[in-house]
Amino acid sequence: MDWHRNFLEEWLYLRKNKKQTKPVDCTKYFVGNWLYLDTYTKRQHELTVDNQHQVYLDGKLLKTIIEDIDNSQVSFVDSFGYHLIIQATNFKPISIYDEANNETYDIINKEVQKENS
Repeated sequence: MDWHRNFLEEWLYLRKNKKQTKPVDCTKYFVGNWLYLDTYTKRQHELTVDNQHQVYLDGKLLKTIIEDIDNSQVSFVDSFGYHLIIQATNFKPISIYDEANNETYDIINKEVQKENS
């Protein structure tokens, strides 16, 4: 019976003292400035998501709300009901889907482009 008590004590100790993993705050990965090219109009656009998750397109505020967010995407809905979805891989935004135009655009971080210019 002594080994049962030792096992139970060890199990309780490990359970109590196991490292608590903090959930990843995925909201911060979608904050920033991105550039994308509209291949139809041949025009470059700038998309900004600020710390309050407000969305700006070419400097103009879009009235949006966050519908869903996780490690791989954030989905905004605009005042017309269209979705704007930023998709990410390894916590790095890589594309944006604009439901109003039914188009997906590759995006690049504006700061990265400045460094490469």
